[in-house]
Amino acid sequence: MDFITKLSLTILIIGLWIYTRKEQSIPTKEHVLDSYDYIIVGAGTAGCVLASRLTEDPDVSVLLLEAGKDDAQFPDSKVPFKAINVLADDAVQWGYHTVPQTRACQSMVENKCSWPRGKVLGGSGTINCLIYMRGDAGDFDRWAGELGCEGWSYEDVLPYFVKSENNANPMFAAARWHGRKGPMAVSDANATYDSKIKDLFLDAARELGFVVGDINAEHSDRGVFMQNQVNIRRGQRQSTATAFLRPAANRPNLAIVTEALVMKVVVHGKKATGVEYKTNDRQVRTVNANKEVILSGGTIGSAQLLLLSGIGPREHLIQMGVPQVADLPVGDFLQDHMYLPLISFPIDEPLSLSPEVASTLSQRIKYQLFGSGVWGHACGIHGHALFRSKHQPRHDKRPYYKLCLLGLAVGGTEESIDTLVKQTNYKADVAKALYGSIGGQHAISLLPDILRPESSGTLRLRTRNPNDHPLIDPGYLTDPSDVKVFIEAIRMAHKIANTTAFRSIGTKSKRFVHPRCGQQYDTDDHWECIIRQMALSEFHPVGTCRMGAGDDDAAVVDPRLRVRGVGHLRVVDAAIMPEVISANINAATVMIAEKGADLIKEDAKLRNEFDRT
Repeated sequence: MDFITKLSLTILIIGLWIYTRKEQSIPTKEHVLDSYDYIIVGAGTAGCVLASRLTEDPDVSVLLLEAGKDDAQFPDSKVPFKAINVLADDAVQWGYHTVPQTRACQSMVENKCSWPRGKVLGGSGTINCLIYMRGDAGDFDRWAGELGCEGWSYEDVLPYFVKSENNANPMFAAARWHGRKGPMAVSDANATYDSKIKDLFLDAARELGFVVGDINAEHSDRGVFMQNQVNIRRGQRQSTATAFLRPAANRPNLAIVTEALVMKVVVHGKKATGVEYKTNDRQVRTVNANKEVILSGGTIGSAQLLLLSGIGPREHLIQMGVPQVADLPVGDFLQDHMYLPLISFPIDEPLSLSPEVASTLSQRIKYQLFGSGVWGHACGIHGHALFRSKHQPRHDKRPYYKLCLLGLAVGGTEESIDTLVKQTNYKADVAKALYGSIGGQHAISLLPDILRPESSGTLRLRTRNPNDHPLIDPGYLTDPSDVKVFIEAIRMAHKIANTTAFRSIGTKSKRFVHPRCGQQYDTDDHWECIIRQMALSEFHPVGTCRMGAGDDDAAVVDPRLRVRGVGHLRVVDAAIMPEVISANINAATVMIAEKGADLIKEDAKLRNEFDRT
């Protein structure tokens, strides 16, 4: 075989291998039937899981409606290192903003925080930073105990975390807390690109007497440090669209329609009978549900749709001119995590990831051929640490704040600043000041995040038009205790950066001078000003369709996720969380969908048995 032939075969093999890594489009139905057993509204993190699990029964028909497009149309969303840019892409997200905040978001345009949520198959799991973190056992035990959500204790929900998971870390996978046979890939973030930064982080933990272990299993009164685990398989993002929906997409009992905006739930006699939706041709269609309508539009989408359908607070529905079906606290109890992006420490060694390193030919070849290198790393995030706070009640053993270890050198170019402004809604002068402070340098960042916010807010309709974004008011930092925990987290970040482990690479404290914060540097008053000016949403909204006991007037759904007072209607997504958990919410949303699917199957079986008697 001559050289040219060998070269041609090599190129062909490489091309075929790259092609097999490319996700194929999901078939979308052009002709929808008049009725299906189940209609799922929203093909986000939860909706994709539900569609897969419910259609495991070949005798059940399911229609899955998604307002966004097929994620296969956005190949950048599959590349973990590009996740930060995907967050700013209007083609795959709703582009929500909060209403003007009075106590936070002061450096944002009109004091409005940016709230990107996925508008694409896979939902926000298609645009996030892929972090796999479940929440503390105490979160779920509190749901089941104090908050009346029977059947949602940690031991109740653990089997559903395990069921979905396929953990590639052999040490973790061997423990009872983890799964090895589920559809959802979980791996160590540094499996594709290892970094000394992660090792120094864990060394710093030991130096300070903290536990190094598994955040998703172990618990400590002092704190737990861990390398980042992510939803990545062979260097590519694993959203629930990839892990759950694609393997099920060709089942004859599953119909998927993208670019379909649901206008309202059709309710007759206190019973949901179907939905109205429209596609790109703007024609409104009605499709009937033989068994149930299931809302999985997320914390914003599910609440907005209930309100549009006449299910919500009586006074608000009257104000908006929406005929009332049920008086429920839809849109109340809205919670979200916030984080601060400025706690950065320049280092002497070129250890942080950067677009310049990623753009080299060698890195591109590594990624295309092996799914490894910088492009396979999720957002430059290397690890996490969870801590209790001196401000929390003594009886509460859950973590109250988190530090996220970021090793990312981002250039201070005009393009970078434009991306930052689009992601955060920062005013241009603030974005330039931020990049002037930390841009273009090799550095580590320890980003503080308050996990147990006392502040909460509401979601309300702006208009009766489903195309208009609702009024989102998270009430950020309206409770002063949240600021106190933030300041405690900032001081812990500086303590970690000042360990012998991190000083070995020359960490230095970097001052960010904010034009509107003239207080003496490093005082509590100074940090409070910085927090209220610069803290961002961590994109973990929950609670607008809150779960509670069946007789709890503060609940929208009961512990079986049924909307109270309206038959054949459920909400299955992050909106049902009665409180935000002590972690990122994607893994818990998968768990909710896994458990929700079983609840739906159980209730259907009971109805069938009743009908036969």
